[in-house]
Amino acid sequence: MFRGFSPAQVDLTVHLTRILLPAQIFFYVGGVVSAVLLSHRLFLFPAFGPLLYNLLIIIGGVLGGRHFGIASLAYGALAGSIVGPFLASVLGAGKIGTGYKPSFDIFNPAFREWVKLSVPLMLGVSLVTADDWILRHYASSGHRRHRPPQLCQTPVRRPHRRSRAKPPGQASLPFFARLFNEKRLKEFATTVNDSVYRVAAASFSRHRMDDGRRLPLIDLVYRRGRFLVSDTQTTAIYFSGSHCRLPSGPPGLYARAFYAAATRSLPWSPSP
Repeated sequence: MFRGFSPAQVDLTVHLTRILLPAQIFFYVGGVVSAVLLSHRLFLFPAFGPLLYNLLIIIGGVLGGRHFGIASLAYGALAGSIVGPFLASVLGAGKIGTGYKPSFDIFNPAFREWVKLSVPLMLGVSLVTADDWILRHYASSGHRRHRPPQLCQTPVRRPHRRSRAKPPGQASLPFFARLFNEKRLKEFATTVNDSVYRVAAASFSRHRMDDGRRLPLIDLVYRRGRFLVSDTQTTAIYFSGSHCRLPSGPPGLYARAFYAAATRSLPWSPSP
């Protein structure tokens, strides 16, 4: 993944990866608990997760930068994953009386149905990640060709790069599920279409505005060190072409509509 790294850079990358690996457990568990809160239409606690996560990264860098160097940001990210996506959601779940007990019953019908429904989502996330790897591998002038997609995707990345598209997608699931479970199929279809239209229109408008000011935007974000004014001008050419990757909001909304319809018969589906 990182061609051209020196042995010291590889060692540092491995070290930082080992620090960050436990964070994935807290993201996973926190995501499950957050989904429970969203199914109850409680959005406040999940909304605090990414804010606390980013805050802890900043605090880690400020307090530990001199002693730990760049690793302070990794330690901050680990602490942020515990306090933000995990703890904030767990505290919210405790407020509504949600309990937890370990279970290893892999033959539970609800668990097996959940695994089956998760496959499309896992494939979708994996394809996006693989796209990033492909760009890194084949973009010979990485600082020019790889950065326009990065800049365009800033509003739609996760978890530490929050989007305007993702929160509407999350918030829409309980409302889609309620309409579908109540057999209000015409209203369900209208609500999905209206949501997709509004998010897509907002995304296109925002990125058309960005396209008009791409030169100062790229210059502000990237120009430093070896990234020169000439690089800014070259990157701006690729920036316009990268807009075909957007908007990402509609797929997220359609995915929520799919899950709202697919979970209608499950015993743990949110009640109307």
